[in-house]
Formats: sequence, C-alpha cells, structure tokens
Amino acid sequence: KNRTEINKQDEILSSDEEYYSADEGPEFDRYCYTCKQSFKYPYLFKRHQKMK
Repeated sequence: KNRTEINKQDEILSSDEEYYSADEGPEFDRYCYTCKQSFKYPYLFKRHQKMK
C-alpha cells in the first residue's frame, strides 16, 4: 500500500517538473492550445496569435 502512495507522489512531482520544463522549452513557445496546432517556427506561432 505504501509503495503505491509513494509512486503516485513521484508521478505528481515528475509531471510538475515536466510541466515547468516544457513551459520554458521551445516546444511550448510554438504550440497553440486553443487551436491544438503546433508550429515549426516561433515566428509563425507569434504571427498566428496576432491574427486571432
């Protein structure tokens, strides 16, 4: 029982780490969550946001 609780805590921590690292990474800068569309280049993404 304790082992599964510890594993869940590890999963939560690792997902938090992934979230924050993705937040700073280049992938995050090029993904539009409202359109579910990923852009190859950051400038395309910025242009896309201005057009909305």
